[in-house]
Amino acid sequence: MKVIIAAAILIMFVGIVSARRALPLKPEIQTETEDVLSETSEPEASAQPITITPVPTPAPTLAPTVAPTPSSNPSSATGWIYPGASVISSNGKLTLNSSDDPDKVTEWYRAKINSGGYNIRNSVKTSANDNIRNVISAAGNDTSVEVEITKKPSDSISRIEVEVSSL
Repeated sequence: MKVIIAAAILIMFVGIVSARRALPLKPEIQTETEDVLSETSEPEASAQPITITPVPTPAPTLAPTVAPTPSSNPSSATGWIYPGASVISSNGKLTLNSSDDPDKVTEWYRAKINSGGYNIRNSVKTSANDNIRNVISAAGNDTSVEVEITKKPSDSISRIEVEVSSL
């Protein structure tokens, strides 16, 4: 066993000595040199400035759209009288009474608004404690139409208010 240990130490010593001989004693330091092309900071007289010219991009052309024309006179509320309703007043706002159900009246006005070329902006149907209130807001061709249908539980009629105005 002692022989094996001695042989291992000898092999290590020989390896260290031979590795040191392979290394140079003084390491060589290599430096890089830069080639200087010009030492002046002014541009040469023959150099031309670069000019970038933007290329205009054409804007897309939108095709004109045809707005639907309302079928009734927009300034007149008389074209908005519900069939079979009685006119209560027509002072600026048209007020009507009808014996029809508020939902039936509301659907008639929705169909009239759509067929007249108006766009419905808002449509709300509410019912609380048997108090019914349906509202439709529409606009078309610089005219707005507001329709409100109400019915109280104690009433047998639906009350309709129509207001037509220019935008």
